[in-house]
Amino acid sequence: MKKLTVSLLGASLLAGALFANSDHMGNHMHEGKMMNHSNMSGMTDKQMAKMMDTCKQAFLKSQKEDVSSVQSKKLQQLNKVKELFSSDEYSG
Repeated sequence: MKKLTVSLLGASLLAGALFANSDHMGNHMHEGKMMNHSNMSGMTDKQMAKMMDTCKQAFLKSQKEDVSSVQSKKLQQLNKVKELFSSDEYSG
């Protein structure tokens, strides 16, 4: 009977420890601050979503700027070619 009691007590302690460790990974309070150990920086899910949205907007803005700068460079090159071929040498 004593073996059974010790075995059950040990199993329940082990199960409790495993449950406590897995529950510690989500959003929870630490020293008065909301933390999340699933994220490397400790940010909460809301903070991570806000940061990802900010990064996405910055990326899209940079892509628009890249496209417009490429278009302006191509337009400049096209104008140079037009200038070269519009000279008197090439006119019929």
